[in-house]
Amino acid sequence: MPTLAAGQIIPPDQAMAAYRTQQRILALWDVGASQIERDNQDSRFAPALEAIRGRYFGTGFSFLSRIVERQSLRVNPALDIRKTAELYAETTAPIAELRDFYVERMIAQAEMRQHESLLAMLATLGLAATMVAAVPALAWIAYRQVLRPLLQIRSQIQAICDREPRPVLGDAGTVPQVRNLVRAVDTLWDREHEREALDVERHRLAERLKMLSETDQLTGLANRRGLDLALSAMSAQADDSLGFILVDVDHFKSINDRFGHSSGDRVLSEVANRLTHVAGSDGMVARYGGEEFAVAVADREIGTLLDLAESIRESIEATPVVVPTVGSIALTVSCGVAVESLPEARWDWLVEQADAALYEAKASGRNRVRATNGILRRWGPAERAEPDRQFPITEDAA
Repeated sequence: MPTLAAGQIIPPDQAMAAYRTQQRILALWDVGASQIERDNQDSRFAPALEAIRGRYFGTGFSFLSRIVERQSLRVNPALDIRKTAELYAETTAPIAELRDFYVERMIAQAEMRQHESLLAMLATLGLAATMVAAVPALAWIAYRQVLRPLLQIRSQIQAICDREPRPVLGDAGTVPQVRNLVRAVDTLWDREHEREALDVERHRLAERLKMLSETDQLTGLANRRGLDLALSAMSAQADDSLGFILVDVDHFKSINDRFGHSSGDRVLSEVANRLTHVAGSDGMVARYGGEEFAVAVADREIGTLLDLAESIRESIEATPVVVPTVGSIALTVSCGVAVESLPEARWDWLVEQADAALYEAKASGRNRVRATNGILRRWGPAERAEPDRQFPITEDAA
């Protein structure tokens, strides 16, 4: 799902893993469906199984399989991952219905056994009425052996229905029907615990999917979607200004060509670590795409923002990245800087300005920091870089 959400071709290893998972699901379904058909005579199970075969395996499972197969060959730009997830989730409804059938059957069995126990209790009480001399003793026995356990069982069934903590169950007595009912209630609690575990796992998977959709797996930084969410929050919290820095690793393609993609991944991870360290807790660092990174800050003037960009450039240039089996790889980066006062500041405009400045930095020889004249003019002459600051100024962004 993260690969589909990122609009990337699924790597061969992930495609093979998906194919193996599909085969395991089909194998488990072949065994499980035959077991259900053999052990259950309830007429509702056959339609439920047919619904699973038709809606899930006939539609949802094959639908997702085709998407994975096609995405492993080429990117489908029209693919809407959220809509795809919703369509797939709809086809899993028959599975939940089959689960509900099992729960309903267990409840029906418990109610039947409870009814049998109640009939036994009534018979016992009727007999006790004819034995006046033994009424107190028989009543006490009936209470201890039948009534009290039934009341406790009733409270447990009510707790299951209300999803409350399990009440303490005392002595269930020696009446076989009551003990059978106690075992049925124990089964219900087991099913309830399984349901709770499934709910927890579903919630954990939902959180994991949300995190993966907002995080770059290689660097651990926010991806473009996570950056957009963080920028919205930063806009709401900023008091004075918003700043944006685009950082591009110089000649990154040659690193991949010379040392391999694993070394390139190591370089990107190390650049991400250094950006996070230099930006500090006040800066939002994200992988903007490929070898480009973004740093967003609030309430900084142009001079401070240029200093931050220069610190980033110097930090990466000063220490080569050490890659096992390869050695040290010297790096440089180019930076484009943009800042704007509130309330006029808009992130789309800042990104455009920073991108224009970054383009000029690379066109001027790389390994340098650039800001546009348009940015500097907005901050006034007092904020322009002095000649000895080594921050060349570009023309305005187109």
